[in-house]
Amino acid sequence: MERMRMFLLLGLVGLSSCGYERTAVGKPDVDPVRHPDDIQNGDFLIQGSIGHWTVGDAEEETNTCWLDFSDEDFWKEGNEGRRIQCVNVYLSLKATGSAHTDALYLGDELVQHPFPELDITNGQRTQKFENVKVTCNNPATIAAITEHLRKEGGKVRLSYLDDATLYRARVKFCLEP
Repeated sequence: MERMRMFLLLGLVGLSSCGYERTAVGKPDVDPVRHPDDIQNGDFLIQGSIGHWTVGDAEEETNTCWLDFSDEDFWKEGNEGRRIQCVNVYLSLKATGSAHTDALYLGDELVQHPFPELDITNGQRTQKFENVKVTCNNPATIAAITEHLRKEGGKVRLSYLDDATLYRARVKFCLEP
């Protein structure tokens, strides 16, 4: 009886923590270039903005990476039995003083804006290393992200705008038990 109870408990714990995750990695420090040139920073592509002439200084730029879940089946059409319950995104970034106004997208869906925990300005121009966790459990946003995965064959685009350099991004899809 005790064994049976332990097995059931372990099974429930496994189901509740079940998920699929992928990680993109780059460097926290990159050598700046002049716009319109881009920087390939490991798995991330850093692109500048019109009107800001330096790319790689963690100001007015977009960090993008693609995370590949194509070898999994949770996102595929007809696999409605285990739907995505939430998406956790873990970011490691070097933020500048105005990073609190930044935005995070998965596919075309806005997942987080603003980032009040990155309000590091205090009237000063600074750079600070941060680790941030974002959780998305909005059903409409999750449905749009799932549709993006289907459209892209199991790949999801992560984009971070605009006052930080991402050097690690981990995306975890948590499924319903």
